[in-house]
Amino acid sequence: MHTDEHEHIKSLKARATRRAKDREAYRKSKNIELDREKTISEAPQEVVKDFWCDDCKLDVSLVAYKCIENDWTNKGQRIAYHGSQCPCGAILKRRISDSWSDPYFTQSFFLKKERIKHQKDILQPHETGYQMLYGNK
Repeated sequence: MHTDEHEHIKSLKARATRRAKDREAYRKSKNIELDREKTISEAPQEVVKDFWCDDCKLDVSLVAYKCIENDWTNKGQRIAYHGSQCPCGAILKRRISDSWSDPYFTQSFFLKKERIKHQKDILQPHETGYQMLYGNK
């Protein structure tokens, strides 16, 4: 019997492969944390930002201040946002960390109008409406 075919050798190789994958995943998670901290530290303390107010249903541009909240259940999880107060009194937030999930991008009427306005400019040949606008090019 060849040594590579032995059951114990196979299990050792499998375990070494799993551990290598785990180490790589850990390194990636550390890089994500470092990127998150860099994003938070580089964000300006005070900035003029666009906000959407759910209470008065308006898009407003206001001076916002950086706020950081620490999640006591997860030491590595710091949540940063720019916060301001709407003229109607509501507290408004725009995410700095986790900006990909900032609700402003799905709620703002202004952004919805801009998307519709430029929708035909980004049509691809395989999408519905391309033939109608541009013909057989």
